[in-house]
Amino acid sequence: MSAQYVDWISGSDVKETAQLRTGEGGIISSGLKKLAVYRDTNNKLHTYSTVCPHLGGIFQWNAAEKSFDCPAHGSRFSTEGKVVNGPVISDLKNIIIKE
Repeated sequence: MSAQYVDWISGSDVKETAQLRTGEGGIISSGLKKLAVYRDTNNKLHTYSTVCPHLGGIFQWNAAEKSFDCPAHGSRFSTEGKVVNGPVISDLKNIIIKE
């Protein structure tokens, strides 16, 4: 059970938002927080908390499906922060960061 929460202390897969090309996403560390980030085809950056609102798991970027997935119970979110699969029922809120 605790293995699914190891991402709370692991590193990020993107060092800075400037690394992201259009259509790419990932997890980035911002101070003590981790953020789920995605750069859309219009070059707009979408940024969300990586903490799943269901049980607090940390999202992982799924490059094949272009989604943010929670390993705790399988919830998935689109690049726009919309719920794709539950058990979570609420969409993600966008977090504004400076690039």
